[in-house]
Amino acid sequence: MQLNTEPKGVAAARLVIAIGSARGSLGASSRDIARRRWPGSPSLHEAIERKAAVSAMTPGSAGAGQEFISTELARDFIEAIRPFSVIDRLTAARRVPFVFPVPGESAAGFGGGWFGEGSAVPAGTTTSTNFTLPRTTAGVILVRSGELKDLTTPAHEIALRDAMTRATWAYLNQQFLDPSVTKVDNVTPASITSGATEVTSTGATGAAIKADFRNMLDAANSDLTSPIWIMRRRDAIYLAGLEGADGGLLFPNAPREILGIPTLLTSAVPATAGSPAEDRYVVLLDQESVLLADNGRLNVSVSTRATMEMRYDPQANSKTGNSTSVVSLFQTSSYAVKVVREIGWLRAHDAGVVFMQVSW
Repeated sequence: MQLNTEPKGVAAARLVIAIGSARGSLGASSRDIARRRWPGSPSLHEAIERKAAVSAMTPGSAGAGQEFISTELARDFIEAIRPFSVIDRLTAARRVPFVFPVPGESAAGFGGGWFGEGSAVPAGTTTSTNFTLPRTTAGVILVRSGELKDLTTPAHEIALRDAMTRATWAYLNQQFLDPSVTKVDNVTPASITSGATEVTSTGATGAAIKADFRNMLDAANSDLTSPIWIMRRRDAIYLAGLEGADGGLLFPNAPREILGIPTLLTSAVPATAGSPAEDRYVVLLDQESVLLADNGRLNVSVSTRATMEMRYDPQANSKTGNSTSVVSLFQTSSYAVKVVREIGWLRAHDAGVVFMQVSW
């Protein structure tokens, strides 16, 4: 099936509607609903059948990934995320597999020289290491009131798709960029800015801002092969209007470029309250310094009968039991949609990431 004949990501929303309309039942009931409402979507029918009979697992277990939806449907959903996702817009990051060691250089090689006939060829010096990215998954649960069976129009499908995609890309962007996000073994990858070089802003004047950007380039201390700036769209537009002492624009190619380096704009750069928001970051990233593991796997589940812990930092687990912040979906006529994506990253070269906190 060619999914490009319908809006990207809508197939995943239809999966939620079909399963939810069948009261969470996977199998004949939800499959029949999908076939009746969307007869031209065999990948949707296949996704329901694939999810109908899988067992519980952990990311490191044998056969990991079998509970995820079909590759075609997952790819379609990720394509809907791409325009907003920092991670999915990195064009030159090194794509690597999970678990398997990946060779790399932790320091650049140097050496070589002329040699005469019969003489030995000089040996170069380098420092190499192996990087391994464990399987890591990120997820979010959206709780909505109402009956899924009542979502009967294309507008309903788009609205549900938008809620699912927005929750996914916004969280991953923040986790990728926030310097306070540190590694938790086999759970959370550190952000690319965690422990990276930070440049201190020297002011909000045009001259100070331009000097700060040059200081970031100097701090990178490497031959940047695929550099980009990552910043808020608002900040890039602000830079586009800055004038120098002669009345000319300081950054004439902004917001597309700053000092000849392309910008990647996102609304999910970490920030706190204020006008303008404080603790905003500008990141200089050499994309080839990032190792990115992404198998294109996505798990979408729905429930109308679960009891939900209504916290952004859930405390419940299989050992300690539930917390007190719980709501019955059945009792409140609500439904929950869980979106889980298998993805991970690693900063392989410290010199490839520099960031600066700004308050222009």
